[in-house]
Amino acid sequence: MSKQEKQAQAQALAGNLRGHLILSQALYYGIKALESVKPVYMQEKSNIADMKLLQHAFQFPPELFDNEKLLEAIKKVK
Repeated sequence: MSKQEKQAQAQALAGNLRGHLILSQALYYGIKALESVKPVYMQEKSNIADMKLLQHAFQFPPELFDNEKLLEAIKKVK
């Protein structure tokens, strides 16, 4: 597959529902990883803020990827 074909395929994926899910998940785990950097002054605060803003571009809430929050929500439903 050529570079152009891969790029077109990647752009198509990024533009559909599955791509949105994957990008939302990547942002969630990327934010968690960047926020876990120690010492705190080494954290890339502007990148974290931009990634949190980007999360709003997708319909999947960050809580969807947090197992503890999902379990709490399930318990509330019962």
